[in-house]
Amino acid sequence: MKVCILSAGVGSRIGSFTNMANKAILPLNNKAVISHIIDHYNGKDVEFIIAVGHEKSTVIDYLNVTYDNLKVKFVEINNITGPGAGPGYSLLKCKKYLKEPFILTTADTIVFEKYPELSNNWVGISKVSNTKDFCSFKIKNDKVIKIDDKIESSNEYAWIGLAGIKDYEIFFNALENDQTCIKGETQISNGLCSLLEKELLVNKFTWFDTGSIENYEKAKKALQPKNFFDFGKDNEILFFTNNKVIKFFNDIDVTKRRVARSKDLNGLIPKISKTKGKFYSYDLVPGDTFYNHYSDRLFKKLLEFFKIKLFQETKMLSEKSFKKECDLFYFEKTKARVNIFFEKSGIFDDKHIINDLEVESFNNLIKKIDFNWLSNGIQTVFHGDLQFDNIIYNPAKDNFSLIDWRDSFGNTYKVGDLYYDLSKLNAGICMPYNEIKKNKFSFTLTGNSVIYDFNYPRKLINSKNIYNRFINDNEYDLKKIEIITALIYLNMSGLHNDPLDHLLFFHGKYLLNSALNDI
Repeated sequence: MKVCILSAGVGSRIGSFTNMANKAILPLNNKAVISHIIDHYNGKDVEFIIAVGHEKSTVIDYLNVTYDNLKVKFVEINNITGPGAGPGYSLLKCKKYLKEPFILTTADTIVFEKYPELSNNWVGISKVSNTKDFCSFKIKNDKVIKIDDKIESSNEYAWIGLAGIKDYEIFFNALENDQTCIKGETQISNGLCSLLEKELLVNKFTWFDTGSIENYEKAKKALQPKNFFDFGKDNEILFFTNNKVIKFFNDIDVTKRRVARSKDLNGLIPKISKTKGKFYSYDLVPGDTFYNHYSDRLFKKLLEFFKIKLFQETKMLSEKSFKKECDLFYFEKTKARVNIFFEKSGIFDDKHIINDLEVESFNNLIKKIDFNWLSNGIQTVFHGDLQFDNIIYNPAKDNFSLIDWRDSFGNTYKVGDLYYDLSKLNAGICMPYNEIKKNKFSFTLTGNSVIYDFNYPRKLINSKNIYNRFINDNEYDLKKIEIITALIYLNMSGLHNDPLDHLLFFHGKYLLNSALNDI
């Protein structure tokens, strides 16, 4: 079987994402849209012919790191926005690889029902309220008798971008002979019209369209777990596909540094199996996050594991150079990230009443921090995001693996501050990210008054007590950890979506005020 996927277009209707990647890798329930399509054929002998154009490397590289034995031929489309461009043009460029019956789908069409066989010509359809934006069909006895492309009509059903083309020669001849543009593009309907005489059957599907922001949000709402809160960031994507973890960073240097750092953390993190462009992948680690395996005994064991494997001091930079990196990381980066939050939220830096406590402005609070003291860190081979969601425990082997390591600390990726890892661990204890991801938090802002709350499991009270004893027993500075923890939340606020960004910012302010004033 051959399957042709059209993913060459710019995807202008999906907003800013199109500036970062092709719409085929839009994440949907932690899986790229194109993987939903490809995995539909699980276990079948299929060759994929994929038309690529806009941000083509994001499609090619993603499939390279995700699948080991995928039969695929990429067809580069050189005209994706000029006169005559469009899905019909892209499909004609794929013609030489489609000299047999084939299934055609656009890269923004997801269905979960079984596809019909290719013993007939058929099109996938779904009901729409308005036909003017779609190719729609007049139907009689489950057959198409008339095609109306992107005009208002009395038709109830629209084409969903999925078809089975049995009579491929007739189809392509018609497409070549009629390249009339509709809405400025060469459409596939020019070829479908030729199949009416041969019989063009219809098949109804439950259709999830990811081709526009509005429809993509509808698809997410339908397919993602209830009460799911998107913890993702605008410049990176996490996928779970084909028993692999795939990471994408819009900044290719971040990907390169992460791959480089994986060698320094060898034995602590999963081995990267593939890397290409802005992507890398590794096999899914057996087990579950430490949030879901927590016990007091295991947490004590985990802290000892860190003490031996990760918290060992090493000196690769001079004391002066490392202090400069710490200052850049804790002071300059925090100010930059908070300014991002201010800009996107429209909130002014001011005094607030947070959960009935009067808290000064961010700028007044940060002036009270002794950064000469705070930036006097301890050099270690660091992880950089050491919280329970990034710690996988495998009960079968009774071992720990760390995931989602940071690419750099300031301008260096060789060493980081031990206090940052300690504070990240503390931050994940003081705010249970697994509960936040289930949308188990509330936030309201009225004038300068803020009320927030989040679900806090009892077991984390025990973990905080164990953690504090570990800090005291090893003579680390708990005050320093409390301040860096508050700065971590403030930093995170600039990266996440509303209302989580507000929760993080005001929780960070609240804790920073408490730490500085010994509340």
